[in-house]
Amino acid sequence: MIRYPRSRSEKLGLKPGQKVSILGVDDKGFLSEVEALAEDTTVGVPGKDRDLVFFAARDRADLERLGRLRRAIADDGAIWALWPKGRKELREDDVRQAALANGLVDVKVVAFSDVLSGLKLVVRRADRRAARRASAATRSTRRAGPRPAIPPDLEAALARSTRARAAFDRQPPSHQREYIGYVDEAKRPQTRARRIAETIEHLEVDAHDPAKRSEGDTRYPAKRSEGDTHYPAKRSEGDTHYPAKRP
Repeated sequence: MIRYPRSRSEKLGLKPGQKVSILGVDDKGFLSEVEALAEDTTVGVPGKDRDLVFFAARDRADLERLGRLRRAIADDGAIWALWPKGRKELREDDVRQAALANGLVDVKVVAFSDVLSGLKLVVRRADRRAARRASAATRSTRRAGPRPAIPPDLEAALARSTRARAAFDRQPPSHQREYIGYVDEAKRPQTRARRIAETIEHLEVDAHDPAKRSEGDTRYPAKRSEGDTHYPAKRSEGDTHYPAKRP
């Protein structure tokens, strides 16, 4: 069986549909190779969410750009750091050390051309996982929306109970809005006062012993009427605005 040597594009991991940036690489043939495959090619600027960034360094000072280039690649992207062959002022170890200083590790070395060597650099897997978790947390916070404004009377009641205040502050914005909505929907002053007292009581139970809540419910304690999934069960007698059990 005749085995054909892999092309430079294959060795470098160039694939159709990729986003690629080229910085400082003076090789027209290579640029043609990239443009024939890549969906989006930028020359001279890092771009964003790049699958591959090809960066030619002339000296150690140029390697300081690796930190900025790291921010230009996608989560599973890579930087190909290129440097001149046979020059004492810039060696492979210099590239590797600069990469490590910027949270990058080398995974492959190639002869890019007759005059340039190349080292493939990627973000550590542990750092990639941490970045994904942080990104997911940010998206979750954005979906939850901003913290709601707390009515003055509920704010005053929370200020009188350190435990309830701490429990309320731990709630995501969506759950805080439910507490506030429960209070604000009361039509009569006495009903509103009762609901504020109930809210404080529930928050204090939450802070003291979360196990007393219904399984999986992080908003209210378990002491609710059967079938009621929104309002606490402990209502004072005479509160006719909301029945103890909803249909």
